[in-house]
Amino acid sequence: TYVLAVLGTLTFWYPSLSIVLVWLFALPLAAMGAWLLMARLTNRAGLRAFAAFAWMLAPPLLVALAEGRVAAVIAHLVLPWLIFSALSASRNWSRAAATGLPAAVAIASAPLLAVPLAVVWLVWLFIGGPGFVQRLLTAAPTLVLFAPLAVAQWNRGRPLALFADPGVPLASTAPDAWQLLLGFPSSLVADPSWAGGLLDAYPAVPFAAAGLLVPLFLLAILAPGSRNWRAALFGLQLLLLGFVTAAAATRFGFAHVGVESISLWPGSAQSLMWLGAVIAAAAMLAALRPRASQISAGIALAGIIL
Repeated sequence: TYVLAVLGTLTFWYPSLSIVLVWLFALPLAAMGAWLLMARLTNRAGLRAFAAFAWMLAPPLLVALAEGRVAAVIAHLVLPWLIFSALSASRNWSRAAATGLPAAVAIASAPLLAVPLAVVWLVWLFIGGPGFVQRLLTAAPTLVLFAPLAVAQWNRGRPLALFADPGVPLASTAPDAWQLLLGFPSSLVADPSWAGGLLDAYPAVPFAAAGLLVPLFLLAILAPGSRNWRAALFGLQLLLLGFVTAAAATRFGFAHVGVESISLWPGSAQSLMWLGAVIAAAAMLAALRPRASQISAGIALAGIIL
């Protein structure tokens, strides 16, 4: 509610217009966030463009736009800014405060992200070097916003409902493990409406999709062996936490439409997973020679687009 209230004030004369603008500019905003994040990690324009297109075309974002999931779209757009700000949060108080705000927005939009981001925050807290207090206080906005809700849910006897998706419940069919790994938050088999019924006409589509995304995940897996192993390990950490969280999300349901229980939507956790894959892949590409990097990035990006 707070996130939507702030967003609505940007077009105070017609608050709903802000949502229309988010839908209109979601893809370029996603690309810009990934571009600026990669600017902190590499000075190669080609790698920044690769990350921008890969993040802009992430399946969780496209499905969230197609299904009208406002909160999930906002969380996807905010995640690169969160990492971008966190890279310099240990240096001074203002940057630490700037990190706390996108963290609060991301978790308010997708409470499911609280668990993996808390793990990342704890690791960062203790191995981030100088600036321990600044990193500690980046969690303050999130704790302040969620404390009343946590108390309310505890008093209701439903503490885990704190992780429920915000907004109006939207039903979706939980995907299989391979679909979760590829970034699809809804089952292509049971709910093929947005996929145009491709599976009915072409049963080999799942294998083709997996094959097209192999270059991206292969680059991410091989990245720890490169000279950019720190960024690669961080990306793989996000990838693993995002996948585990997405898989666990489909087992919990805190809302109902009629008598039907609505499980948590795994798309926001898959956004975190996809961001980790993009960071790790970009770290691997940055370690290659320019020509090899361009060819590898082109192959991976072509697979994502197809």
